[in-house]
Amino acid sequence: MNDKFRSFLKEKNIQGVIFDMDGTLLDAMQPWFDVSRKLVIEMGRTPRPNFDQEMKAHEGKNVTDFLIKTYDLNCTPEYVSEYTINGVVDEYKNGVPAKPFAHELLKAFDQAGIPMCVCTGSFHALCDPAFERLGFDKYFKFTYTPEDVNGRRKQFPDIYLRAAEKLGVKPENCLVFEDTLLCLTTAHNAGFPTVGVYDSAAAAYEEDIKKLADIFVHSFEELF
Repeated sequence: MNDKFRSFLKEKNIQGVIFDMDGTLLDAMQPWFDVSRKLVIEMGRTPRPNFDQEMKAHEGKNVTDFLIKTYDLNCTPEYVSEYTINGVVDEYKNGVPAKPFAHELLKAFDQAGIPMCVCTGSFHALCDPAFERLGFDKYFKFTYTPEDVNGRRKQFPDIYLRAAEKLGVKPENCLVFEDTLLCLTTAHNAGFPTVGVYDSAAAAYEEDIKKLADIFVHSFEELF
């Protein structure tokens, strides 16, 4: 880590770190967009021109409900969830790459003795095999998904607050890495210091993210 980032960690007395997964640690958003678009088309609907951007804007909320209501899909939320998970599971098991310098950042926090965890809007069926394949699982104390917090998604602070409590640190001493404006806003409003991480799917919100986050990076390399 570079001196500027080390000074920030010291100033904020950072004692724990929470990472998002899709778009933050993993370059994993496109498979979700592609599978969801395929579902909409199979249901006889036409995806909007800004489909990917709308999907990204709703990350952290209930994307399933968004798709059903926006495109008037004649199916259940359970069907949409099962369809999308089945469509992307192979990518997570075999192909989704880590963001550049993610390995190095996790190793640096580990060597500094700062405990880490993951809070994701995804599912254990996807994140667990991906982390095992990439060798990330050894760095994390645990991974929380909405499944672990009574279905509450990231427009609510529950998942961050419960994670900080399990790490044994106060929110103001727990750094959150996120790539979406919605999730960064939730964490910020709950009292967490934040790092905004660039992801191309959220590029339209970059200026707002920069204003909100304590630190903004286009790549983790900027922290070294």
